[in-house]
Amino acid sequence: MKRVGLAVGFFIIGLLTSWAAFVAGSNLPPRFHVKLAHKGFSACYEMGPCSVPWWVTALLMAYLFGPSLIFALAGWISAGPGITASKRLGRLLVLIVVTALLYLAGYAVSE
Repeated sequence: MKRVGLAVGFFIIGLLTSWAAFVAGSNLPPRFHVKLAHKGFSACYEMGPCSVPWWVTALLMAYLFGPSLIFALAGWISAGPGITASKRLGRLLVLIVVTALLYLAGYAVSE
């Protein structure tokens, strides 16, 4: 039961970290944005009006929920015997920083 509880707790913290990174990224000033690629005039870049392949949707879901699932896996592993609270906290902090950097980098390179 300890493993399930810790995995769920880590999963929730992963969701909150993702949400906080999205909010922080959407409020970045324009001077932090770097244009990496030039968009063509005839291309459609919206998921609603344009038809996208199934794998694009799968990649989007993996991008949105993948880090939270990794948080849950880390929580499951961290509930094992011999893992101290300081090791759990260290793993959690590393995951929070890496997740925040992943999403903030995505906002920084977008237009």
